[in-house]
Amino acid sequence: MMDNNVTGRIDDYLDQVFGPYEDSPTVAELRLEIRHDLLERLTDLTEHGVGDEVAYAQVISAVGDIEPMIRDLVEQDRAEETGEPSATPEPEATPPTTPDVPPAAQFGSPDPASQPSQPEPEGPAGTIPDGDTPGTAWRPGSAGEDGYEDWSAVADAVAAGLDSVRTQVSGALQQVEDALNRAGLGYWTTAVRHERDRQRDRERDRDWAGRWRQEERFSRISYAASNLRGADFHGQQMPGSNFAASSMRGSDFSGAVLTGSKLASCDLRNSNFTGADLSGSNLASCSLRGAQFDRANLTEVKLTSSDLRHVAFTGTNLTRVRANFADLRGTTFADTALEEATFTGSDLRGATFNGLALNAVRFDMANLTEATFRGCRLTGVSFHHVPARTLASIVFEDTTIDQATLLSMRSTGYVPQGVRVEN
Repeated sequence: MMDNNVTGRIDDYLDQVFGPYEDSPTVAELRLEIRHDLLERLTDLTEHGVGDEVAYAQVISAVGDIEPMIRDLVEQDRAEETGEPSATPEPEATPPTTPDVPPAAQFGSPDPASQPSQPEPEGPAGTIPDGDTPGTAWRPGSAGEDGYEDWSAVADAVAAGLDSVRTQVSGALQQVEDALNRAGLGYWTTAVRHERDRQRDRERDRDWAGRWRQEERFSRISYAASNLRGADFHGQQMPGSNFAASSMRGSDFSGAVLTGSKLASCDLRNSNFTGADLSGSNLASCSLRGAQFDRANLTEVKLTSSDLRHVAFTGTNLTRVRANFADLRGTTFADTALEEATFTGSDLRGATFNGLALNAVRFDMANLTEATFRGCRLTGVSFHHVPARTLASIVFEDTTIDQATLLSMRSTGYVPQGVRVEN
């Protein structure tokens, strides 16, 4: 059973790391995600017989140095709020030092920089490359990824010692309870024990309620703030997973099921999402240049403030996608479903929408200079606050619009030419 004191120590550590940046909503969300991930890993270790001290040090050592990433997120928040890049102030507090834990081999996966070089393993279960070029493929579940081999002997010794202490304490408590029973206070001890159990249950429910149902705990995986460049997730079933703030350039997610997942603030350049199901996922503030989305399901996906320059969406389902304030210059939309999508404030210069049926799509305040809507059918499309000169640069050849779309264009002072207007 996990000690509540260990949970408090994790909260104290996270307060040291995230305290100077508590005003940033993105950082606050990341703190909750990391806390949840640490508590879940801590629970897994203790359920497998690892002592509380060893388990605590193992999960803390896995966090690593995340302050540069936090500062980047703060800077992104400031830029999104002000519309201009701003330098992130240095935190007033002193950066946290290594937590006060027993010297049990620093428990857990060692820092690769401090270890002697090892030969690269052969085969598909290799290591994660550090460079920009994708290297040997890595897959979840690869051998040795938990890093238990280096500290198992120390963990067993510490766990045995703690178990001995628990046995002694349990025996002493039992003697006290027997004495109270002999004195006629047995009901009192039972009531206290029941109240203690109820308190423990309330704490557990508070930690988990509304986040992870018990039966889904092990189907939702977290890789937040990880280096997964060139990772191979082809065909993986990973709904609800967390990849926030990770480096995953050149990764393969083709055919994967990632519904409801968190991929915000990730480097996903040149990644492959062909045929993937990303419906309901969060890809805000991502770098996605060169990514492939052929036949992918992006229904209700959030792409706010993401870099999607020159990406080709071919056969992609973009129903109710939110791509507000995104960089979509030169992007191609071919044979895609664009219904109730929003591109408010986005940069769509030179984007191509040829041959599509756009229903209730919002381009309010977007930059559509020299965009192409050749052969499109626009129904209930909004161009609110798009300058007339920008609309005049758009190619509307062989395009059909309805009265609502016509009125939206005319409200900007632009009178479309060469389009068919349906009643």
